[in-house]
Amino acid sequence: MTTSPKLISRATLLALPAVVAIAGLCLVPLGLVILWSFWSWDPQTYWMTPDFSLAAYGQILDAGRWTVLVGSTIKAALAALICLLIGYPAAYYIHFCARPRAAMVLMALFTIPFFTSYLIRSRGAWCSDVAAPSTSF
Repeated sequence: MTTSPKLISRATLLALPAVVAIAGLCLVPLGLVILWSFWSWDPQTYWMTPDFSLAAYGQILDAGRWTVLVGSTIKAALAALICLLIGYPAAYYIHFCARPRAAMVLMALFTIPFFTSYLIRSRGAWCSDVAAPSTSF
């Protein structure tokens, strides 16, 4: 299957605004934060000075934050491992083993809990708009 150059250029032009938005709203601020993390803090002027320094990263190790960083990393890795151990077998079973009707029910059972927070927030906002001032929920 070959595509003509005109289709490729049209697709590129259609994707260009999204690419520019992602670059401008995500990648540029991330780059600035990374750049500023190497600047040094001047306590007399309360400003960052643009000279390359690893002092901020050294303070992470010196100030006792190392244990918090390691603990957070271990908890994140454990959470990711638990999600993998639950998610991959469930997805495999739903895709390859379950019949279409059962797959639809299982997908609903996995998806419905994600809507709970939204529904509770919506009900709370609705009740605060409709309820009398003396009524509390």
